[in-house]
Amino acid sequence: MTIRAESPPQESAGKVAVALIDDDAAFLETLGALMEDRYDVFATTSAATALKRINARDFLVVVSDWQMPNMDGVTLFREIRRLALPVACLLMTGRMDQFSLEVAPSDRKLLGLIAKPFPPQKLFDKIDQLAVLATMRRSVELLKRPG
Repeated sequence: MTIRAESPPQESAGKVAVALIDDDAAFLETLGALMEDRYDVFATTSAATALKRINARDFLVVVSDWQMPNMDGVTLFREIRRLALPVACLLMTGRMDQFSLEVAPSDRKLLGLIAKPFPPQKLFDKIDQLAVLATMRRSVELLKRPG
């Protein structure tokens, strides 16, 4: 899988669109390669680039590392919420103890959480669950619209 932050993801009929963000390029490329048969993946090492792409495209799930330079995963998810984007968020971290101490409970409610390292199937199961939730939220929002 080639990681090209500025190129749009390839549309794949029937696949859940997932944005994948991690500042570790080798980890990102490996994880993206594992996911690409199952999901329509846009992968980038930059949270700012991801936010622009997420705002411009219809993703169901955003998977991000927690600790990254310039913008961490929690800040990215706060921005997604501020923009009222109907996506589900999954945060990856290898520092669960530190995460519990440093991230406010109100921010933890915004996201799903997965501890690194993880088996790929565990990640897939979480993405699939979050995609269902995001789809349900979108359906509810459509029903709330007048007319």
